[in-house]
This record gives sequence, C-alpha cells and structure tokens, in this order.
Amino acid sequence: KLVKYPYAVFQCRLCKYHCDTVNVVEYHIQDDRHLRSMEEDADQYTIQNIPRPTSKQLEYFTCLLEAQIKQHGLDETELTVRHDIASYLNEYISKEMPGFIVRMYGSSAVGIALKTSDLNLELCVPPEGNPSKGLATAFELISKQSNKFHEVRSDFCAEVPAVRFISNVSNVSCSLTLCNNHSYKLAELLRKYVSIDERVQKLGIAFRLWAHYCQLDSTDLCMWPPYAISLLLVYFLQQYPKPVLPVLHELVESQDDENKADNYLEPEELEGKWRSENEMSLGELWLYLFEFYTCEFDANLHVICIEQLDPLLKTNNVRRWQGKKIAIKDPFLPKRNVSRSMITQSGHNYCLMCFRNTYKYFSILQTKTGAIFSKIGRDIGEDCEIYNKAMEANEKIIKKLLSGHHYFVKSVQEPRTVAELESILIAQSSVVNENLKSLVVPAKWAEEMFSKFNDTYLHYEFESRNFIGNQKLPEICSLCQKEGHYKEDCQEELVDTFEVTLPPMERFFMEALDRLCEQVLDKWETSPAALEMRRNITTEIEMYISQFYPTAKLELFGSSCNGFGLVKSDIDICLTFTDSEDGKEFQQVHHLQDKLKKFGPLHSLVPITTAKVPILKFYHSRAELDGDISIYNTLGKQNTRLLKTYADIDPRVKMLGYMIKRFAKVCDMCDASKGSLSSYAYIIMLIYFLQQCKPPVLPVLQELSETEPKPEVIVEDCDAYFYENIQNLKTIWPEYGKNKYSVGELWLKLLYFYSKEFDFSNHVISIRKKELLLRFEKLWTSKCMAIEDPFDLTIIWVLACQGKCIVTSSNHSEEATYTLECATGIFSRADFLWNYTSSTVNILRLEIPQMIEAAVFVRKLAIVAEIVQIENRIGRRQDTTEVENR
Repeated sequence: KLVKYPYAVFQCRLCKYHCDTVNVVEYHIQDDRHLRSMEEDADQYTIQNIPRPTSKQLEYFTCLLEAQIKQHGLDETELTVRHDIASYLNEYISKEMPGFIVRMYGSSAVGIALKTSDLNLELCVPPEGNPSKGLATAFELISKQSNKFHEVRSDFCAEVPAVRFISNVSNVSCSLTLCNNHSYKLAELLRKYVSIDERVQKLGIAFRLWAHYCQLDSTDLCMWPPYAISLLLVYFLQQYPKPVLPVLHELVESQDDENKADNYLEPEELEGKWRSENEMSLGELWLYLFEFYTCEFDANLHVICIEQLDPLLKTNNVRRWQGKKIAIKDPFLPKRNVSRSMITQSGHNYCLMCFRNTYKYFSILQTKTGAIFSKIGRDIGEDCEIYNKAMEANEKIIKKLLSGHHYFVKSVQEPRTVAELESILIAQSSVVNENLKSLVVPAKWAEEMFSKFNDTYLHYEFESRNFIGNQKLPEICSLCQKEGHYKEDCQEELVDTFEVTLPPMERFFMEALDRLCEQVLDKWETSPAALEMRRNITTEIEMYISQFYPTAKLELFGSSCNGFGLVKSDIDICLTFTDSEDGKEFQQVHHLQDKLKKFGPLHSLVPITTAKVPILKFYHSRAELDGDISIYNTLGKQNTRLLKTYADIDPRVKMLGYMIKRFAKVCDMCDASKGSLSSYAYIIMLIYFLQQCKPPVLPVLQELSETEPKPEVIVEDCDAYFYENIQNLKTIWPEYGKNKYSVGELWLKLLYFYSKEFDFSNHVISIRKKELLLRFEKLWTSKCMAIEDPFDLTIIWVLACQGKCIVTSSNHSEEATYTLECATGIFSRADFLWNYTSSTVNILRLEIPQMIEAAVFVRKLAIVAEIVQIENRIGRRQDTTEVENR
C-alpha cells in the first residue's frame, strides 16, 4: 500500500497509474494514453534490440544518399554561381553606396544547401549610415539591373524587411536583408566545420533534405529554423565516440571571455592539434545520426551546444533551457534557444517520432514489399500462456521463411507478390499487428533473419512517408500558440468590421456629447487642492531623505503635472542630487528602500531595478495613493513639460485627454502589465491626431523655432528641444486657431481616425514630426501598434513585453482598434436621452463582443428619440407603444 494511493489495488507499471477496482483497470487499458504508451514501449524495445546493420545495408545507404545529394543538393558549380552573385552585388552596391557591403550568409554560404534554397544576402550598414534608407536605395539600384535580375520587389513591411529578386543567370531566388551579423558569423563557423571533412557537407545536405521532407525546417509551422538542422549535425559529429569534427572553441589557446563565440581555432591550424580517427562511410554516419538522437541524446538533461565537448546541462536557474523539449544554443546569441519556435509539446513529439521512425526504417532490413518484420517482441516469461503459444506459432512461420522464402535464400528467384506474402503470414501466424501486414519476431530470430537475408532484395526509398509514418504534422498557430489551425486562419487576427449606417448627427446630440466631455473633465480632473497635497507629499519625502542625502532633490512629474492627471493617478517623483549630473553613484535603489522603510506614511516599498532607470514603488497610506520614486529620470521631466505645453495651447486638448483616458480605463485597455497600452501612450495618440487633423488643433512643437538652425537641448543623450513660448504661437504657426470644431466633434473624429483612417500596419504614431513616419524607417516591423517616444527615438510605446503579453500583443492591437470602431458607432448615436454620462459609461463597461449589440440598440433609441422630438414639436401625442414600434 502506498501512502499517496491508499486504496489502489492495481498498478500499471507502464503508465505509473494506480487503479482501485477491476473496472478502473478495464477503463485504463482501453484509454488512448495507455495504448500510446504501449506502442511507444514496444517501439523502444524494438529499437534497443534491432541487430547491427549488415555491410551491404550500409553500402546501400551510401549509394542512396549519394543519389539524393546529387539530385537535390547544390554542387560546387552551383555554389560558385551563388558566390558570384553575391560578389557582383557587393561590388555594385559598394561603388554606388560607399561604406555599404553585401555579403552572403545562410545555407548557401555554409555549403549545406538544397537546389530550392534561397540565396541569403546581408546589407552591412556603416556606423554613420541609415539602415532603412540604405535598404531602400539598394532596392532602387537592384531594380535598375534588369539584365542581371528580374521580379525585383521590396518587402519592407515584413517582420524582417527585405529586397527580393531572382537572378537571370541561374534563376536563383535572392533575399537582401539588413544587419544580420550574427547569422553571418554562424554561417562562417558552420562553413569552417564543413571544410574539415568532406563527409560533413554530404551528410548535411541529406539531413537537410530529410528535415524538409518531414517539414521540420519551417518556423511558420512552429518547427525549427533551417540552421538548427546544421547545429544538430555538427553536435552529433562532435559527440560521437570517434568524433568526425573537433570542438574548435576548445582548441584555441587564449580564451577571451568577452568574445568567446568569436574565439575559435581556424581549420587550417588543426594539423598537429587534432585529427579524426573516424573512417565510417556516409551510410554508417547517416544511420548512427538517427540512432544518436533516438536512443542516446537526453533532451531532458542536455542542451545542444557546439562550443564545448562536455554536455551542457539544463539548469533550473536558466529558464530558456527548461522543459522537456530539445534545446539548441546559438553560439553567437547565447541567450537564445534556437528551438523557441517549437512552442508546443505536440510539435516536439512529432519531431521525436520522425527521428524514431527514420531510425526504425533504416535499421530494419527493407524490401520492395516492406520491412522483413515490424517489431521485436518482448519476452514476458512463462506465465503468459496465450502469448507464448502465439509466439510459438510465429516462430514456425519464421523458420519456414528462413528455410524456403526467397528473401532468405541466397540463390536468385522470382520474388513473390505482396498479396502472396500476406496470405502466408495471415494463414500461418496469429501474431500480426493491427494492420495485419507486419510480423512481430523475438529478438533471437531477428538476428538470424539479418544474417540469412538475401541482399539482392534490399530496397530503401528516401520518401517522406517512411520518415513520418502514420502521424500527421500538428497544426499549430505561431500567433496564438494554439493547435488546430495555422496562423493564416487564426481567428484572433480576423477582426470584424463595424459597418452600420448611422442616422444624421443632430445638433442636440452633438451638444450633449460636448457636455459629456466637459463633465468627464470636471469629475476626473485633479483639483488644485489634490495637486497641492501631492506637492506636500513630495516635500515631506524630500525632507526625510535629506537627513541621509543632504543634496537630494525631489520633483513631481508625470500625470500630476502634465495636465492630464486623473483623481487617483499615481504620484510620480524624480530623485536627483544637486552635486551630481547623472547620479551614477546613487543608483542603488535598495539603499533608498532601507531608509524609507522607517518613514511612516510610506508602505509596500518595492524596488524595480530592471527598468531603464531605477524605481522604488510605494503606497502612501494617508493619501491612499500609489507612487514611484525614479532616480534621475530627467527625460521623464522633460516629457512632462512637453505634454503640459500641449495641454495649455487649447482647452479642448485637456478635455479630450481626460475622455480618452477614461475611455481606455472603462474598456479595460489601459494596463501595460496586461498587454495593453499605457495612459501615456493614449495621450501621445491624442496629440498625434490633433496634429494630423485638418485643420490641425496642435502644432508640432519640436519642429517650431524662432531661430535657424533649430536649437538643441540634450537630455540623457537625446535631443529634447521643443518650442515652449505658446504666447507667441500665433506669429510662428500659421494654422493657429483655424480649427473650429467642438470638443464633441473632435472626439468623434478621433475615434474615426484610429478606427478607419490611420494605417497601423505601415505607419508610426510620432508627435515629433508632421510628415508621416513609416514603420520601415524605424525598422519596427511587428504587428503591434507603434508609438514613438517624442525624445528617446529608440523607445517604441507598444504593448507589454513580459510573459504572454509579448505573444498576444498584436491581438490587443486589433482588439483596441476594434473597440475604437465600436465606440465610433456608439458615440455617434443619440444615447443621451437619459443621464448620458452614466449611460455611456455603462455601455463602455460591456465586453467587446457585446458592444456591437449595444451600438445597434442605441441606434434604435436614437430613431425613437427623433420621432418623439419631432412629434412633441408639432404638438402631437401618441401612445408610447406606437412610438416604440415606430
């Protein structure tokens, strides 16, 4: 009796499953999981007991692989053509674009490439060059070379921006991408490994073809990237008992810890330091490659790493290596698991089954009619009378086959047909597999069948069905990480359009919407008294800290000061020191935490050291407010001044700012930690709209200047200049005061702008320039909303990048856009017949799928209201039911 299972009477040793009754046992043995475990156990036993391959068998493998390599792999002539294309482009672009270089990477550079492989080219940009402009210029130059290339097209909106074209000489598909230095370095390392032994290139091409047939070389299908296949091969050739390849990183004499991946021995220097004693044929290495990954490599414990000979163990403190899936380390991106694209366990199981099926196929003798046996049966002892009788009958068949069948007679005879062989097996054997086509043999007879096999009938085919078996490639979506569909059919990427014909907007309803904006401002604006309280809190904390740091200075910034602060907004405080410019000597936020623990009003002190600047979060008990103290967030203070200046230019800006923040709050789209946008990002979106609408409400302050050239204000290595003299705005900005729309009209136009007009897929929301900013110019090519910080141009205010939010970020973008579409319809309807403030908030509290129904319902109310209003004007009174019907 086990303490954990006190009522268990039976145990399934295979599944480690405990059963209380016979009924539970019966249910368990019919369960799919138990049947799969039985099948896996039988396969494992078969694999462990398959006899060693015959010499003829290995010779056949070599001939088969040589034929496949010749048919599908690139030969030296074809590789030379690809190198010539890269050399020509390098000379041409270097001449037209001084400082830019084109170089080849990928499978063609390594030498392990198929005829269908693309030619991967990298455009190297000089330090002073602009990557996006450089790629655009390269596209124009390649387009002019019609005698060399055709079908030249730009793919700048792809996740990896590229110029794609086809060579006229060899019809090779080419792809020119930007700054792929780590891929180039990896290709160089793999190329050097390939140059050490001629068998490596041949084995690599065959292995790459196998992966292609199994569809294991496609990240779009949530499998491995193609270069993972090369890393698997090199690792096997290093780890084999008689290695074919050395570990070049361990042969170098001087170790450079900073550039460890770049520090390895060149193949030309191997003489006298390392020499392979492995003389196996190509066929032998092929079979043992699959044996290694099927039987020997432990994916639960080890990481595939070609930089060291000793196994790299999976450790609990390194999260990227955890799990049961195969982990592969990229030498030049050590923090990246190459297998990260294989996101589901079903995909990993499919991969393992491909290795297992391939090893079984090649290790068991095959004929044109199939394998000489399917499985090797386990000897379960004398107690199982039924099984023993079946195996005795089966042995009679095997003896008869060995004594008289043409497969096991060395003289050449006419081979029997498949139907004849099947009739013999069915008639004489009671141990037949579920398909009644494969024979199960004891281990002792498997050896004799191998030794007596007539090699004339040996036959293998390099076909996908032999590698995949009966399994199917799992359908996995790389976007939502769910099974059952591919990303092209992902429902989370399909957003329904909100198309409803709206009734005309009456002046009465627009005035009601104007009043709504005013009421939201009145209700949620931080009062002067609340703002003074925040200043007093800052002063109190500063006085306390000055006991320990006499030069400390605390200043409010953020929503408390930028003109868009809500009643319960956090208190954002910036800590600086009067005797230090950058505060590098005061970056230990833990010391500040220790000091403030004794300051009574502050509780729940939590240091955040992973942010751009150190932050100490707190809760002020008296004010009942959360707050942050950030150390030397000087750029944040400048950001606050910029938003405050925009808010002071026009009173409508402030009203709309409170509207959009409340709108995001009640729609639950205002929490960056949950994968949506921050309130700051929504204010940037508002300012951008007010700059782009016609006529504009706001200028682009960072483009205005009373002097030429425009002055610079450097804060944290960023140009933080903007025009602050708003009293003189009338003279310097011609569009000042031309926009006469009411705040309600601007609110509707804001919603319509982001739901219908703005192109999120191609453009960036940027308030530092009037001209549209393309995503490609910033090389921000993900599907998230792209919102540029006005000063730090390297920051993109998209969705949260932690946990699952990074996976679902594009979905939140679509959801936010969809919500804006629904809101456009809702606010365009007369839903202000009763207390319009509460009704609007109630509608916005609905879940997104319900918002369409709410909008249609409000549309009906608008029609009824219009009827009531008209009939009241002419003095007619009708029954309420009749009005509702109408």
